[in-house]
Amino acid sequence: MNKFCLFIAYRYLFFKKYEHGISSMIIMSWLSIMISSTILILISGIMNGFEHETVSFLQGLHAPITIEAKQEQLHVPALTAFFNTDIQEIQSWAPQTTQYGCLYKPNSSIKPVLGSILFIDPLREPLVRSLQKYLIDAKMLNDALGKTTVIVGQALAACMQLSVGDDATLLLVNNDVQEDELFSYETEQVKIGAIIKTGIDEIDMHTIFCSYELYEKIYGEVFVDQLHVTINPSVDSNKVIQKIKMLTGLIAFSWQDNYPALFDALRLEKRMAELITFLIVLMAMMSIIALLFMFVQSKKADITLLLILGSSVANVRAIFMIMAFVLVSSAALFGVFLAFLCGYVINNCELFPLPDAYFVSRLTVLFDPGTVFFWYMGILIIGFFAMLIPLRTISDSAMQDTVRFER
Repeated sequence: MNKFCLFIAYRYLFFKKYEHGISSMIIMSWLSIMISSTILILISGIMNGFEHETVSFLQGLHAPITIEAKQEQLHVPALTAFFNTDIQEIQSWAPQTTQYGCLYKPNSSIKPVLGSILFIDPLREPLVRSLQKYLIDAKMLNDALGKTTVIVGQALAACMQLSVGDDATLLLVNNDVQEDELFSYETEQVKIGAIIKTGIDEIDMHTIFCSYELYEKIYGEVFVDQLHVTINPSVDSNKVIQKIKMLTGLIAFSWQDNYPALFDALRLEKRMAELITFLIVLMAMMSIIALLFMFVQSKKADITLLLILGSSVANVRAIFMIMAFVLVSSAALFGVFLAFLCGYVINNCELFPLPDAYFVSRLTVLFDPGTVFFWYMGILIIGFFAMLIPLRTISDSAMQDTVRFER
């Protein structure tokens, strides 16, 4: 390839003053590749952003790792001391006790809703998960939970017609059930300290958060059946879980294990969206094939003259490959830039709010540099193979027919 090939390709590509049909075809080919590239990169960013925001939302509600012992009591001081010496990947921890019961409003005919009652330490809980940011009135967790105050979900509060500061009765299953009793429960008068809204029905409708101060008031002795822990971000959580199981014999699992179907669905949706958009790119590449066929047919006389003057078939093909490569690479590059611009506008203007059925409130675009580079190179590779199809018609024998039959 030499400067002569570059010069001829430049003239063919940018000086089509008297060939309006080919000029229009060049513009249409460039626009089709640019638009399809924009859609591909933007869809990839949208799906990546949706997955990232969903994961971030759920991470705020769940600790990275949960440890339990099949409804048996955990000895927290011994475990934490063991973590400090033998599992140093663990950064912080917070206890939790799960009970079952319900909350109802005094002198109300509304039927109570059965759910989980989670006793937590409001001082240590912010170290493992961000429940505080889901509180509607933006209180500190320590202020919302106390010896007589609880946190309820927004759906439960609406169902029971409760608001912050209202009195309510907490009904809990009694741990000390006698052999001749089928069911025993405890009641405690509490106040609504805060209301939480997460968008998850299990929490908003069927979960009540209480403090260990209230647990001691009801039962006297603290019983811890779960321990939430956080780990160093650079450490693989699966390796830490296996280490905990091996060294302690306890049950340990990550928060992702609670949503296997959700993550499978997110991955499937992302791959299918990218596949469909990639097919659009393939269709756009058909325009390059048609364009090169038109060029070769319209320039048969020029090609024959070049071959007669001593130019090789490879150099002649290189002229058209340079043209096609400039079209594909510039269109794809501009498409990437346009996708970034669209993503910036969507993120900053909040153009697409999402319904309550999703875990996130608005559409977010997040571009992964590796994925963007992968798709850009993929477009260039497809464009390269698309070029080869029409360029096969350029050969010595084909040009001999041109000399024989065309004037």
